[in-house]
Amino acid sequence: MVALTTLEQFIPLARQDAAGTDVQRGQFEVKDLRRILDECIAELRGYLDQPELAPNTWRYQTSRMDVRGLGFVAERADGRGRHERGPVFFCGYGHFGQVRADMPRWPGYGVNIIQIELGPAGTLVGENEVSLKQAEAIVRVLDEAAKQNVMVNVLLSPHYFPGWAYAKWPELGQGIAGLGYCVDAPQAKAVLEKFLRIVVPMFKDKPALHSFCLSNEPNFSGSQACPSTRKLWAEYLARTHETVAALNACYGSHYATFADVPVPGMDRPEFYDYSIFNEERFAAWHKWMGDVIHWMAPHALVHAKIQLEMAVLSRWYHKGSWGIDPELFARDMDLNGNDCIILEPDAGTEWALRWQLQNMGYDLQRSMAAKPIFNSENHPTLDGYRGYVAPEHFRTALWQGAIHGQGATTIWVWERTADHASDIYGNVMDRPGCAQAVGVTCLDLNRFAPEVAALQAVRAPVAIVYSGTSMKPDRRYANSVEAAYTALNFSGIRIDFISERQLMAGRGSRYQMIVVPDATQLLPGASEALERLRGVRLVLLGNALAKDCYGKDTPPGELASLQAKALHLEAKLPPRQMQPGLYRELERLGALPKWKIVDAATGQPGWGVEWLPVKVGGRTVINAVNLLRQPVSVEIRRGDRAVAGADLLSLGERQPVQTLRPMTPVLCVPAVTGGKTTRL
Repeated sequence: MVALTTLEQFIPLARQDAAGTDVQRGQFEVKDLRRILDECIAELRGYLDQPELAPNTWRYQTSRMDVRGLGFVAERADGRGRHERGPVFFCGYGHFGQVRADMPRWPGYGVNIIQIELGPAGTLVGENEVSLKQAEAIVRVLDEAAKQNVMVNVLLSPHYFPGWAYAKWPELGQGIAGLGYCVDAPQAKAVLEKFLRIVVPMFKDKPALHSFCLSNEPNFSGSQACPSTRKLWAEYLARTHETVAALNACYGSHYATFADVPVPGMDRPEFYDYSIFNEERFAAWHKWMGDVIHWMAPHALVHAKIQLEMAVLSRWYHKGSWGIDPELFARDMDLNGNDCIILEPDAGTEWALRWQLQNMGYDLQRSMAAKPIFNSENHPTLDGYRGYVAPEHFRTALWQGAIHGQGATTIWVWERTADHASDIYGNVMDRPGCAQAVGVTCLDLNRFAPEVAALQAVRAPVAIVYSGTSMKPDRRYANSVEAAYTALNFSGIRIDFISERQLMAGRGSRYQMIVVPDATQLLPGASEALERLRGVRLVLLGNALAKDCYGKDTPPGELASLQAKALHLEAKLPPRQMQPGLYRELERLGALPKWKIVDAATGQPGWGVEWLPVKVGGRTVINAVNLLRQPVSVEIRRGDRAVAGADLLSLGERQPVQTLRPMTPVLCVPAVTGGKTTRL
């Protein structure tokens, strides 16, 4: 059905491109369409020969949806007419007119969610004039979606702020980057609250409503220009330091009052305090927005679309003043919302795709709060990219996203244009093979929803310290995080992050190993929490713990016992050289799983193959994906014995797991066999 729906919509589009609209795109489309036909015909022949091999799909049915752990539960039905309440994964598209127009097609495409938007400017068209045109259009979409068993995420787009409000209060928008105005100014909040109290009641009881997205790629980097900032900044300093003398001791300064402290540049020790102040301020505004909605709709789910690539684990350390703390957003929102990318590989690298940001970003968010991840602007390819993108790229992005905690996603963007300069060009509606891969992957996630949900819940034996304190002044920290994560990722384990706040709350004791990745600056309380840990192996990379949060050197001997008991590794080691030492430590700690996927030639952990086992429904399943450019021959082992394994995702669930092709996830069930260890 997914193949048929794709062919019906894309063959006419490909003909237009081949006739001259965009010949190169047409060539790519024909390549995809031929592949879809060949594979679909082969599958259908297999089903005709052996009807019992046909997969039994489970689909979401319009119903009440609830959060359970890292995922969602709702009514679902299978291809044999059975109904049950169980785990559901949501996959679909955003964000403008075409997703609305194609609503009748979504069941055929195998997807079950879209994101659409409206904002204050289109509703509050004058200071005393309201238009319900946009809101009523969304009501119609919600009603149609319910008939098609599709859910809708409504983006409330506060960045569409009314022009009349800027004209009346020009100080709200002067010099403000990001959302474009002082979000927590009383006038701005009054405008936004009026908008929310008009539109939320229109949507809140619609059965197709999935959730509200509070903001699109939120950014408050221009908060220094807000008229209220100086007063709020001085109040924050007074709460934080209590006395001016204590503040001066931290900064090495000579301020007479808190009001004398200027909004600092990044090269000042005061910048740490300002960035924390800005993050708390912006998170509080989002919480206020969520509270307004919850007052009208207590059961509505809210989240914000924070940009993981810009605001979290970013090498662009100067973005530390964007006002985004993933821990605060995770605490205050119902879902872990984001906008994330998993792009084509860099030239000359060993990787088949740039997987690190999605893996790390998702693992970070779910570690901050065990809530479902909703990537409501999923970028599996770069805007304007004119090269060919293999369907396997999209499949890996969606499947592995779910393994790392993604419960819902809407992909950017279901629109087409021939304008190569447009942000829309080069995305999924230019790529029929990728559209088919999205639908099949969504169906597979729901076919094996219990197994994927169990994989999401695997407990992590190791955590990497996430230090916003270190990230702000030192771009080396982000490089070290990525190196440590990459080195650990091919060990068959879940990897958590642990924040400074979590360390100080005593949560470090739940792990067998904690890695501190060149975190040169750490909150004193976090360092002390690490020192108090017993029975946890500490691994320090590079110059970890050398300074406090204000950049002052740690006094000699202050952390001597911690330094003495830790394993020290050079932070500049490439991940592949770092891996053996970390793997040996995990093995010594008994932190590795009994089931392993190893390189068939060496019997050692396969570099570039991510795998994770879990027991569910009375059987062990192992998720595995090859992230390298070339195939890898593997063995499944329990102890020293090789065992056979069948891939549940392959035709008939009978294909043996021997060679992992690039970007082709497998969900295998190992079976113990007698005899000696042999290559599969």
